Amino acid sequence: MPVTMIPRFTGDTVCEQVDALPKGLVLLSPDQPGNWLRDIGAIRVARPVQVADLPLSRDPDTMRRAMHQKWRNRLRHAERQGLRVTTSAMSPDPNHWLLTADVIQAQARKYRGWPTALTLAWTQVAPGQTLYLEARDRKEPVAALLFLLHGTSATYHIGHTTDRGRASSAHNLLMWHAMQKLGRSGYQSIDLGRLHADTPGLNRFKLESGAVARELGGTWLYWRPMSRLLARPRKASLQSA
Repeated sequence: MPVTMIPRFTGDTVCEQVDALPKGLVLLSPDQPGNWLRDIGAIRVARPVQVADLPLSRDPDTMRRAMHQKWRNRLRHAERQGLRVTTSAMSPDPNHWLLTADVIQAQARKYRGWPTALTLAWTQVAPGQTLYLEARDRKEPVAALLFLLHGTSATYHIGHTTDRGRASSAHNLLMWHAMQKLGRSGYQSIDLGRLHADTPGLNRFKLESGAVARELGGTWLYWRPMSRLLARPRKASLQSA
């Protein structure tokens, strides 16, 4: 049976165009919370999670004012370290040091991210929709961040830092460079990813950059034969609301 995923859509467009949904199983992950997918007979299979959304602006002072004082202090510290920052599209090299470091880090910390092959596929198919930032101390890379670009938003994808990069707050510096570059280019926000209860330090890094916590809509399963039994009449649903 084919499986289709429709992630991070907004509004109730799916409810209005339910007949156009693909055959087979459909996984729906709305960008906003709400139970309106029950109207078409979808079943929620995962609770909503929170993500950190970082608003962007063409004005650097506006973004800098939105930072927590501690985040600004670390940024000032990083700016005094003499690090050289470069920005470019991500190379589709399977042996790129960031990809290798990310795999090693995931194994050590026992988490699972995107498969490297999927990241490489993105960089090969849409190199212009990647933003790669690297901080170097002399000739040695000490930190890097990779963002994927889509529409008017960007998504933080992969990051890594060495001991030297951590001591010099290199990720603060790279994030600030990314915010300015993307803001000047007209991007409206950066999705910094999910806020996990077991990573309070990472959560603080995200939120103190000026990001705000936002709840998504969970994950729903739609299968046409089952939905016909579970769907609620649209008119009745509106009256009951």
